Amino acid sequence: MPSQSRNSSTSSVRTARSSRSSKLASVEEKYGFEANFEPSLDKKYTCPVCLAGLREPVQTKCGHRFCRACIKKACGSQAVTKCPIDKIIFDLKTELFEDLAVKREVLSQKVLCVNKERGCSWTAELRYLEEHGDQCEFALVACQNGCGEEFIQQHAEQHGKECPLRIITCSYCKENIVHRDLTPHFQVCPRHPVSCSLCGKTDLLREQLKAHLDCDEGDCPDVVVPCSFQEMGCNEQVKRDLLSAHVQDATQHHFQLMVSYTRGLKSQVQSHMDTMRETHEICNQLICEQADLARQITEQNKQIGHQAALLREVQQIGHSGVLYWKVELPSQNYTNPLLSPPFYTSQPGYKFRLCLELRGHVARSETHASLFVMMCRGEYDDQLFFPFGGVCHVTVFNQSHSRAVSSDQHLTTTIECQNLTRAETDNCQTQKRGRLRFMKTDTLIRAPYCLNRELFIRADMATFCASA
Repeated sequence: MPSQSRNSSTSSVRTARSSRSSKLASVEEKYGFEANFEPSLDKKYTCPVCLAGLREPVQTKCGHRFCRACIKKACGSQAVTKCPIDKIIFDLKTELFEDLAVKREVLSQKVLCVNKERGCSWTAELRYLEEHGDQCEFALVACQNGCGEEFIQQHAEQHGKECPLRIITCSYCKENIVHRDLTPHFQVCPRHPVSCSLCGKTDLLREQLKAHLDCDEGDCPDVVVPCSFQEMGCNEQVKRDLLSAHVQDATQHHFQLMVSYTRGLKSQVQSHMDTMRETHEICNQLICEQADLARQITEQNKQIGHQAALLREVQQIGHSGVLYWKVELPSQNYTNPLLSPPFYTSQPGYKFRLCLELRGHVARSETHASLFVMMCRGEYDDQLFFPFGGVCHVTVFNQSHSRAVSSDQHLTTTIECQNLTRAETDNCQTQKRGRLRFMKTDTLIRAPYCLNRELFIRADMATFCASA
């Protein structure tokens, strides 16, 4: 046989292959061959431990042969042990040898199929027994569907057609189901043909039966349906095919019901209209109230904003007669005057601001900045004497990074503030004193006085004259 020649070096019963590089390589623990040898197996090929055909035979130094698994089991875990036959001591690692010649002779013995009693006539060398066992049509197998029945392999196809647990497809809904559940499935299958229990119609599917019997949209003539004028008060219920006759016979009664129903609807409409009118009036009233509340909230927000501005101003305003002013110069437009935060000479005291005009005095060849001290309307004016008289010392700080900057390198000037009367506003241009040509604008807006487009100015106001 071609397959026999190809597999002559391997065991047909698929024992674990031993490693040829080591005599004591680990193999699968299987004991002797229990096969139907024909003729009977010679005693020299029988393992004295398991009394079956030698599997993976090994030979001790005293010449006795055993299955590899059998001698290991007999000797246990001891490295040095006794031969089970003549009790001669030997080393399992160095004095136990693989017997390849006997192995070939055993595998060449003729055997019968284990399924001979079921009718298999196969016979061949032992090496092909396991390969045949996997393919033998007389081998006993169990049903793969789990019905519990056992049969020979050649009957598997026939059993698959008869097994009560086989999977089949419903011819109506195409769903896969177990064969023994087919009858119960037909009782619920949505595509199974059914007949109407009322009218006897037979060309229906189960999933169509509900729509067929529906009182509103169905077509079964024997289903009991309410009168078409039920909403108007007719409580009659008749079969669908008798409904037209009932409507025709009860025309007068239905007309009276319609009149009563219409009157009721008219009353309801009038009631709804009255309710809508009242609701509309309430809505208009709420809209007006909402508008009033919105106006009140707006006024309150304005008052809160005004109070907050006053609070910020009070928090920022000094009352010591000294002002420190960080002036942030505009990028281009120098025409608008720059006003400092207000400050008071004392508490109570007079209120002032500084006013810096970068283009205060413009001549043909050069432009000068102007600096003024402005009298403002203050919260203590009613407690003070006017006209005011005093002097204001103004310092523009030199912002050079040199640590050796002395006080005489800062730009200072003194502005006399004489005969300043009470101011009417916070930005009164008439009540101011100062320097029209304070310094050249180009000098002021450059280093060392200006750095990062910022000036730092200090003002000290001293009061020396005030008369009633």
